[in-house]
Order: sequence, then C-alpha cells, then structure tokens
Amino acid sequence: MSKNIDFGNSSFWMDRFSRSTDSEYSPNADNLYELASKKRAIANFVSIVTSKNIPVTFNSSGDSYTDGKTVVISSKLNTSSEFDVAVGLSLHEGSHILLSDFTILNILHKLIRDNSNLMAKISQKNVIEYLTIAKDLLNWVEDRRIDNYIFSNSPGYREYYHKMYDKYFNDSVIDKALQSSDFCDETIDSYLMRIINLHSKFTRLDALKGLPKIYDLVDLNNIARLKTTQDAFEVAIQIFDVILDNIEDPKAQSQPNSEPKSKPSQGNKKSNDSDESNESNDSDKSDDSDDSNDSEKSDDSNDSEKSDESNDSDDSMDLAGSGDKKDEAQSKLSKSALNRAKSQLSKQRKFLNGDIQKKSITNSEAKSISVIEESGISINNVDGFADVYGNIKSIKCMVVTNMTKSLIDSIVFPLSSKIYDSTGTKSYVANAKYSTEVDNGIRMGIMLGKKLQIRTESRDTIYNRQKVGKLDKRMISSIGYGNEYVFHTKEVDAYGKTYLHLSIDASSSMSQNGKWNKTITNAVAIAKAVDMVSNLEIQISFRTTTKYQNIDVPYVVIAYDSTKDKFSKVKDLFRYLSPNGVTPESLCFDAILKKIVKPSNDTESHFVNISDGEPYFHSDAVLYEGMAAAKHINKAITQIQSMGINVISFFVGNTDSNKVFNASYGKTAKYIDILNINEISKTMNKLFLEKK
Repeated sequence: MSKNIDFGNSSFWMDRFSRSTDSEYSPNADNLYELASKKRAIANFVSIVTSKNIPVTFNSSGDSYTDGKTVVISSKLNTSSEFDVAVGLSLHEGSHILLSDFTILNILHKLIRDNSNLMAKISQKNVIEYLTIAKDLLNWVEDRRIDNYIFSNSPGYREYYHKMYDKYFNDSVIDKALQSSDFCDETIDSYLMRIINLHSKFTRLDALKGLPKIYDLVDLNNIARLKTTQDAFEVAIQIFDVILDNIEDPKAQSQPNSEPKSKPSQGNKKSNDSDESNESNDSDKSDDSDDSNDSEKSDDSNDSEKSDESNDSDDSMDLAGSGDKKDEAQSKLSKSALNRAKSQLSKQRKFLNGDIQKKSITNSEAKSISVIEESGISINNVDGFADVYGNIKSIKCMVVTNMTKSLIDSIVFPLSSKIYDSTGTKSYVANAKYSTEVDNGIRMGIMLGKKLQIRTESRDTIYNRQKVGKLDKRMISSIGYGNEYVFHTKEVDAYGKTYLHLSIDASSSMSQNGKWNKTITNAVAIAKAVDMVSNLEIQISFRTTTKYQNIDVPYVVIAYDSTKDKFSKVKDLFRYLSPNGVTPESLCFDAILKKIVKPSNDTESHFVNISDGEPYFHSDAVLYEGMAAAKHINKAITQIQSMGINVISFFVGNTDSNKVFNASYGKTAKYIDILNINEISKTMNKLFLEKK
C-alpha cells in the first residue's frame, strides 16, 4: 500500500512523493522524475554551501569518480534517512572538492620517504603498510578540518552531517568496543580504532599510552587552526610518529589493506550493490551473521548507547571532550561482537578513503535523468479552482521549458509515438509522423513572412520651423534676426516589437479528422514567418496530460521560443509531435502565466489559444469539466487580459454553438475550420500588421 514519505530535514520544501517505501527502486517515469528532483535538490545544497558549481551525479555502471571534481550519490533515496545521509555525504564530498588539495596524496609516498626520522622508525618497527596507515590518518584529520568548516559556516546543514555520521560512525558495537578492554593493546589496529572514533563521547584516553598525546596533537576544539590539507598532513605525520613510538610488537603491524587511491578522502567507488550500511545493534549475534548483516538501521532506531553528534554543546564537530576514564578491568567483547567491531572499523576506514558503496543506476536511466534536467522540467502548483462539485482544489502541473530531441525520444515525454530503430540506436525512438506537414508549413511560412516584411519598414516625417526640438543648422543665421522657429522634430512611423504566445491543445481528440496535421502546418508556418521578421517573437506551447506520482497531471511543454531558439528546432522536432491525453486547458494556462511576455510602452503581447473541445481533466482527487472548468478558464483569460495581453481563442470545428467554449473564452472566442489551412494564417497576418 502506498503511503506518503517524510523527507526528514528537507520535508519543509521537498514534495511528498506518493509511493511505497517497501519497494525497491524501479525504472519508470515517476521514479526518474523523483531522482532528477532529488539530484537537483542535492546539487543546490552543495552549490549553496560551497559557493561553487560542483557537478552532482548518480553512480552508474562503469563510472568511478576519483578526480576530486564531481560528487557522486546513490540512487537509493526512498526514505528520509537515505535522503538525509545522501545530502550529508554530498556536502562532505563537495567540501573536499572545495577545500582539499588532492595533489598531496599523489606525492604522499615521496613526502614520507623524505622524512628520514619517520622512515627510520617505520623500518625499525617493520611497518610494511605504512603508506596506507599514513593515508588513513591524513584523511581522518582532513575530514575533521573540512567538516568543521561546514559546521562553522553553514550551521543550518548540521543535521545532515549528524545523519551521515550516525550511519557510518555512531554504531553501538563501536561504542561498546571503545568502553571495553579490547583495542587496548599497543598495536596499530588499536590506535586506528581509538583515533578514528576520537570524537565519540565513549572515548577513553587511558586506553592506549600514546592516546593522550594524540588527542592534544589533534586538538579537536581548535581544529579550525588547520587551514590547508598540508596542515592536516603535518598533524597526521605527528600522530603517526606517536603511534610508532608506542606500538610493541613489530611483527603484528602489517595491515592487509590496499595501496592509496588517487583521492585523499572522497573517491567514489562504482558498485552494483545496495548502499553500505551499519551493522545490527545486537552484539550477541553469531559469527556466521557478522559479515552478512548489512541491513540499514531503522530511522526510528533509539539505541541508548548510540553516540549522537547533536549532543555537542559547543556546536562544533568536536564531540569528544576528554572522555570518561574507565576502570582498567573493563569487560571484553564477545567473539562475535569483536568481529563485528573489526568489520565496522574496516567500513569506517573505507569511508575515510571514499570507498563508499552507492546503489547504481543503469546508463539508460542516467541518460533519462539527464534528459529531464536538460529539459528544465518543473512542477508548478495550480491552486484555487473549483471542481464539478464546487470543492476548491489544487493540483500539480508539469512544465517543460526546453524541448529536446532526447526528451522526445524518452519514456517521460507524452507527445510522441515511438518506433524501434533496428538499424541505428537499437532502441525505441520517436516516429517522425508529420514530416510532410512541417515541410508544407515552412513553405507557407515563407510566403507569409514575405508579406510581413512591411513590419520592418519605417517612415520618417520631419517638421521644420518648430519652437522646440533639435536645432536646424540651416536656420542658425536667422537667429540674429529674432527668429525663434529654428528647431525641427522628426516623427517615426514604425511597427513596435510584438510577442505572440501560441498555446495548442495536444489532446488525443486533435488526431481526428486531420486536425492535428493542419494545426502542425499552421504552427510551423507562423513560426517561420516570425523568424523572417526582426520585430516579431513567438513562443509555442503544447498542453496535454501525463502521469506523475502515479496520478494524472496536466502537462505543458514550451516547444519553441524564438527569443532563444533557432527556427531549425521547429523544422527538426515538430515532425515528431503527436497528440495524446485529455484537455486540461486553464490548468496549464495558470502554470505558464509567468512565461508569457507582458507588453510595455513599445511592445505588444498576444495570447492565441487553439483547442478542439471542451475542457476535461480527471484524477483520483479532481474532476475538472463543464461549466465549473469554464469559469476557471474565464478567470484565467481575464487575468491574462488584465496584464494588457490581447487574447484570441480558436475553436477548431465548424460550429459556434459550443456553450462551454463560449463561457470559457467569451468575446475572445473564434470558430474556424482547421481544414481551411489559410484561416489561422490570415488572422495572424492581420494581427501582425496592426499598429499599436
């Protein structure tokens, strides 16, 4: 059963998507819209916090980002917990891109080899994997530095960090391990466990001989003193030096970890598995379940031993304080709990190295999400209209501001019919059903455009011997004789700028009796004519319906805007457009009202609507039709007119007895026979040649 999902710390602005929290991600249009919306939201967060345009993308097959330039997120974002963790992780990675020097890791080997004192201790203690250890320490100190920067400069985003650390660090088995007598032997494993979790409120500085000195070196309460990655590196090397001074068994120090990756903290590993998650809180589970129990913690988990960074009274990333000293006779962990603690430590080290598993999407899904983003799709609320029962309703309307060929080919576009391309892309692509109509429209448009060339002409009339105006040089000599009429004025008779918004009904009924064929031809003809005249501009939008959040919603696409698009867009793309859906009319008008250019002193603006039927739209919660819909349309038309925009509404048919259409559009209503292909063009010709 579907239920609303709470988007945690972002619920105040994110849409509540109606879908089941029990189901896994599935590649349909609804999910693609959701993922695109969430990706855009996370990218906005990263941009706001870093003041930098850092790309955010989903992990997809074959992609691994380790260049310090891109934030990669998981597609597993179904719940508030998953979304908040993704935001926190994205802010963390974005701050690395902003603040970290990624070149240091590339020369880490050289930097350590050049430190003769450190290398002597490494050799003496026979620490084989010293480079991996140094990298882990550097990444940990650098994380403290950059996270403190975000906490200090963007405190409103702290809760996202809390969620991220709850998932990757604040685990009950780690809390128990820190309080136990385990990880108290002077080994590198023990030091890494205690250092990586130094911020925990369960930290015990007496657990290891070198830990108090390390705590002082890090100085979490004053971590802001570290300004660069180089500063973090110097602290990390000092920590390593203390560890080497205190470890006891040289033969036990070899670490079974891989060599450093090419990115100090936030490389992104491609994975087809689900997101890495915390271990179960049950420390008594058997050894057999240690490595398999990777199910994510519940959002409402309330482990009393769980460390919570939000308890930090200093409002900083330093949560440790000095730690409560425990009696030396601490209880040891069970064998299974100890294994789980070691497993969790391994995951923490992977986090430090950016080796965080992210649920992938396929390349085709990634392409569809990219198409949605490029198309500028937004979800607008249409409020305050009455349904047939008189109930005041609101609904979402999907608005596309940039129609592209990729969008037309995609599964999320409702106004194209698809065919299988067996010779080229080996996939379903849009069918160019109306190529002939587009070609005919271009020919008509050229003829109309030639007639409209008169709009580019101007006539200047000069009036001499005026008392005001510009000085007439020919009359200067007469000034000495008391002549005051030595000025002239010029009157320019020319056409001003004219904007036209052409809104076309693309419901399925337009496919009947050749109406769509003629409509496409007329729309192309008008667009071509406008393209030939410098002081004319046009927007062409199509309105229909589609599915969003598993319900029908109005859908409007601005297919062409001459102020930013070339006419080739009409020529290339309009041939693929096919009618579909029902007639949402004014539900779409409201959504694009801000897109219509308002008139000014030297510009005119016209709104021309083409429709073939009565308004009709229904969903689970809304029934929009009849005279109730007509009243809403009339209200929208009145509002458009109040903005100084001239309105013409064409009813495609051969009768003028449609009462609902008349009630909707009033005096702006005109009835045309769309089969008479010249009728709209003649009206447009007359409209364009009128002077303001």
